[in-house]
Amino acid sequence: MDHDDEYLPRHVSVCLGVLAAHPRADFVKTGVALSEPVHPDWEPRIAASLTRNLAVRAYGYRLAGGFHEEPEVEVFGNDDVLFNRTLRACCRGVEVVEKTVKFWRRPGNSFDRQMTAKFSRPATERVSTLSPRQLDVQDRVNDIHARRLQEVRGRITRIAALSGRRRPRHSEPHGRA
Repeated sequence: MDHDDEYLPRHVSVCLGVLAAHPRADFVKTGVALSEPVHPDWEPRIAASLTRNLAVRAYGYRLAGGFHEEPEVEVFGNDDVLFNRTLRACCRGVEVVEKTVKFWRRPGNSFDRQMTAKFSRPATERVSTLSPRQLDVQDRVNDIHARRLQEVRGRITRIAALSGRRRPRHSEPHGRA
């Protein structure tokens, strides 16, 4: 977790309770309390992109390949978004409305940097906050992530073959608790 965010008191108990109630779930994702109001378009997008509101079973983390550590992804700064996308593509998740973490706006942090350009306006009117350096690596990051997804699908196919099952569907909607 970043130094400027906070787990709310019920985070661990909510996540463990949901995982216990849904033994086939690979992860649980909770809601996020924001320190300042944002345009309604952004609240679900912010919650979906963060990883601090996520509890993942160890095998789900390994199946997804963990976080990207490639230098281009580090420059681009979206390893959390890519990890969330990978989890959703390969694992079963349960989403919880309850807000169990707080995302604080502090001078210079990502929330602060994106507030005016994005979070204060409809998503369709957002202004890019990408630096020239990020734009330079954007296509490479997309290629890296596409390769990761292909690797994960290969792992899933191999696991299914070893267990004698057909490959599971991963397009099923996530559950809600």
